[in-house]
Amino acid sequence: MLNEVGLSRGTSEGKTWKLAAMMTVALVLVAVMMVLGGKPAFAAGTVTVSVAGKGDATGPGINCNESGGPDCSEFYADITTEECDDTVTPPRCFTLREPPTVEVTAGADRNGYTFAGWTGCDAVTGRTCEIMVSSSRGVTLSLADVQQPVVTNLTPGSGVQRGMIALGANASDNSGAVSRVEFRVRGQLIATDTSAPYSASFNTSSVSDGSAEIRATAFDASGNSSLPATSTVVIDNTAPTLSITGGPDGQTFGPGSTQTWTFSAADATSGIQSVQCSVVSAGSAPSFGACSGGAGSHSVTNRPEGSYTFTVKARDNGGLESTRSREFFIDATPPQTTITSGPADGERTNQTTLTWNFSSSETGSTFQCRIYPAALTPPAFSECSGSGTHTASGFSSGTYTFEVRATDTVGNTDITSAKRTITVDTVNPGVSSVTPAHLEKKVAPTANVTATFSEAMNANTLNKTTFKLVRKGTRTAVGAGVSLAGNRAVLNPNRNLVRGATYTATVTTGARDLAGNPLSASKTWTFTVKK
Repeated sequence: MLNEVGLSRGTSEGKTWKLAAMMTVALVLVAVMMVLGGKPAFAAGTVTVSVAGKGDATGPGINCNESGGPDCSEFYADITTEECDDTVTPPRCFTLREPPTVEVTAGADRNGYTFAGWTGCDAVTGRTCEIMVSSSRGVTLSLADVQQPVVTNLTPGSGVQRGMIALGANASDNSGAVSRVEFRVRGQLIATDTSAPYSASFNTSSVSDGSAEIRATAFDASGNSSLPATSTVVIDNTAPTLSITGGPDGQTFGPGSTQTWTFSAADATSGIQSVQCSVVSAGSAPSFGACSGGAGSHSVTNRPEGSYTFTVKARDNGGLESTRSREFFIDATPPQTTITSGPADGERTNQTTLTWNFSSSETGSTFQCRIYPAALTPPAFSECSGSGTHTASGFSSGTYTFEVRATDTVGNTDITSAKRTITVDTVNPGVSSVTPAHLEKKVAPTANVTATFSEAMNANTLNKTTFKLVRKGTRTAVGAGVSLAGNRAVLNPNRNLVRGATYTATVTTGARDLAGNPLSASKTWTFTVKK
């Protein structure tokens, strides 16, 4: 648009001396040209304003900001003035053309930018640019960015951290552009990110455990730096210390028993979050739950027979864990007791002091014994006379039962005790009857000689030496065989007896009963064979 600025000979009093001088020179030039008969120069032109930074510039026809609008240029025409010379007749008049002078002023500071100066002006007064428009020209308003960027939402904001962690922050600036964000841990520069989203990775293992300040600082293109955003975290890359201070470690226990462990957990950096316990069959994965005694002990009772693993787990507030384990065993199987020597079951003996030896299927077992008349109710078991042996004495004739049972090291007792029943016989046997009878006559030549005893006899002790038959007038025993059936011995001569001869039969004290008792006295009798 055309803008005529009225600058006549009576120029405003407020114009500076510099502007007045420029106008005076212009008038002289015009006058010279008129005298010489030439035309004055056309001084109109367009003024273009540029804004470097964020701000505004205003002047006649100018309303300009950093976005280049709404109106950043204006055309200004020459100023024309009619002049007449009244000293001549008729008066001589001419038209004076002057270049316009324009003032453009910087607006108030805003958006963190402050006035820095003008370039391209003929003169600058304060925040105002003065321009004599003798031709088209441009001027630039410079505004300096003095506002700090802003950093927010620094992560992590707190808590316990370990391993590789992500650092992140939001950053903004009044200029609309952040040149970089620096991340520091404990004052040490970790990483710089030049584009949003601003982030970095940090290996916490590269520093020692403990409290650590994380700091993020933003910078803009003008070199302004933000106040740092900070957070404090705890770095913990060390698992908690954990030790089992007491309790079973490889031992074996009996049924119905209780096992108790004590333990201690600590974490110097982040503290203990939880302590959990597990007791499972050996070889199974742990199944953790609350420890029965809180963070210091755990007990289990009445586990069935088997092998078990106790495990305690401590977890710190950084998520690191430590575990410790111990094995133990439950033995619910009783030992087997075996009598290895001594009077056999059913044996008869004439000994009044008896000894049995015995053993257990489990090493380390102890034994209890009892011996009692077989016809009576068994008494309670008591300690045996020795380790793996028992001796009893003072027996009278009768039938007795001896029992022994083993108890293993964890208290399991053999419920099927080893047992032997024996008969003590201290009475000497006798001959209760014989055939043929003593002094009997007319005995058949084919007759056998028998002796019936008061009790069963040992067959091995009845033979041609202990039971014999001698014909009168001879010294040699008749050839015969001897047999025993129960308590009756039979002497069977090899040939018929001699008719009319007299024979003497004898059973010596070499004959013994089943207990080994000898006859109380030899038995002799005679008989005569019929003619």
